Amino acid sequence: MAIDNINTTDNLNTGRVKLNEAINQANTVQGQLDTIVIASGTSDAETIQARGDEPLLYNRLDNVDTQLAQTVPHATTKLLDSLESGSVTKIKLIGDSITVGVGSTNGGEDPAGTIIFTDPDTSQVYREGYKNSLCWANFFRNYIQADFGSISFFNAGIGGKSALFANQNKTLWVDDNEDVVFVMLGTNDRQQNTLSGFKTDITNFLDYVDQRSNLMIVMSPPPTLNDGEAYYNFGIKEVDKVITDVCKEKNYLHLSNYRDFLEFVGYSKSELKNLLETNGSHPIDAGYLSLWRNIQQKLAIIDNTKNWDNEPLDSIINLTTTEVTTTTPIMDDIFSTKGAFYYSEITDDNSDKANFPIDIGILTTYRASVSDTHSFQEYRSRYDINTIYRRVWSFVGGVWADWSMQNDHPIVNIQDDISLVTNATPITEPVFRVAGKTTFLDITADVGFPTSTGTLVTYRGIANDLWSYQEWRVRNSNSLRRRVWDVTNDIWKAWEILH
Repeated sequence: MAIDNINTTDNLNTGRVKLNEAINQANTVQGQLDTIVIASGTSDAETIQARGDEPLLYNRLDNVDTQLAQTVPHATTKLLDSLESGSVTKIKLIGDSITVGVGSTNGGEDPAGTIIFTDPDTSQVYREGYKNSLCWANFFRNYIQADFGSISFFNAGIGGKSALFANQNKTLWVDDNEDVVFVMLGTNDRQQNTLSGFKTDITNFLDYVDQRSNLMIVMSPPPTLNDGEAYYNFGIKEVDKVITDVCKEKNYLHLSNYRDFLEFVGYSKSELKNLLETNGSHPIDAGYLSLWRNIQQKLAIIDNTKNWDNEPLDSIINLTTTEVTTTTPIMDDIFSTKGAFYYSEITDDNSDKANFPIDIGILTTYRASVSDTHSFQEYRSRYDINTIYRRVWSFVGGVWADWSMQNDHPIVNIQDDISLVTNATPITEPVFRVAGKTTFLDITADVGFPTSTGTLVTYRGIANDLWSYQEWRVRNSNSLRRRVWDVTNDIWKAWEILH
């Protein structure tokens, strides 16, 4: 039965009647489809396994979606929205030595740091850690101070402490009028607690914090390389599962640094020994930076997010051909303006030209606005313009890291193949050619992409298509979307808005 559209002249009740008729008819059709599927005897092993305990596959998918909605989001703007609205007045971090920054350069408790609290039983005074250590908490502090300077930021991490300790001292560690609170505990419970005791303690402590804060963000700790020691009662994997289960049950906002670390290592082919202490429970400098990057991604915050559409003209600085050499440090006076891009043409006049990746080219230097851990250089050959080299400023040695070629294969413009590409074109199609290449395509017609016109950038992974992705840049706009190739189902995943 056809249902009339809701017209602009209809009153509220007439519109309601039409809408209810449409809903009832949709439910009837879904019921008929369910009956057809069940009656058809679709009983192959894969379908039965996919259904689980549900009569229909979509029932289980709906159930899974509901569970995922309660656990770790791919990205949430909840904190960012609060920051940009001006409603946040203070941020507190509660955790153990990983929050203090132990394992990083200059990491540890500062004897002159702000007092967190004094233990009334032992008279032990707990103080804030060093503010210049290269740990995730200080990267976060720098971000807040640079973009939201009026917000109070307090790192209340205490080395060696556990959820057991937190639950016993919650009235000392948590104020009655908290605003935004991050909680990351559990690493020390492996030795100080039982698994059931940990679940009880973390449940009670998080409930206490949640009742006294405007926004609580719970984080599972990253993995360690010493989980196998005999004196531990359980491992970080079990810690993560307990925290995940509690957060799903209570609907707390939760980030699993444990799972995200392992996923990062799997995709990047890095090794945990390059990120973590080999004989301890802490990240090292590179691990703390990775930890901060993951927190940024999950909370949709990146450094210097303000005024991207209104970048001041003095943020682009042209230098003479002889001012910069390959060893010029990022702290040199010629890079004195932070948050700026510096462009240098390396020509025959430069005495150090032989030490650049290619002796004649264009050097781009970015001096980060907050911490030089984000500073980098890119070098493009004057002649072979598609070859790009990149290096970062090493915050450990205070020198530039080695140059790394970013694109072994040239960039390809595939304008001639525009008719071959739609939103559904798989990465395996010949139009995307050889692995390791980046292709650019201007889309001028509506073929299913997020907008009718824009530039499609496709990267085909070298090792395999786990690395493959696409970016959609809207024409005449700074808007940017990204999606990755799903190797399991041989399909593109959904587009996600990055900016």
